[in-house]
Amino acid sequence: MGFLALLVISFLVCIPAWYVARKRHSWYGWDYATVFAPIPIWLSLAIIQVGANSMSNLVELLILGAFVPLAVSARVFLLDRWWKNQLRNSLVILVICTVVLPLGLRLAMPALPE
Repeated sequence: MGFLALLVISFLVCIPAWYVARKRHSWYGWDYATVFAPIPIWLSLAIIQVGANSMSNLVELLILGAFVPLAVSARVFLLDRWWKNQLRNSLVILVICTVVLPLGLRLAMPALPE
């Protein structure tokens, strides 16, 4: 239930960026994956035991849940204004949020004491 709540909260925080990007026609189909996929990917990595495993490593989910809305908002409100290639900006944020961050958190976070 906690994973679903974190997904919903993360999505709700992304709504302003979604709204602005839709008006600019710079919200792509994979942007939904950027919002919804990182937590299930992290969970899959935890299930297959990539990296340290303990209940206290759930703090990684909080980091992930906070980073994704920040990254999506930064892409829409900052990167798309600085660099006009919204397609590239969107793909970079997708890779960071769905591959680099979940895998990096699982591999870099030590086993925290419970």
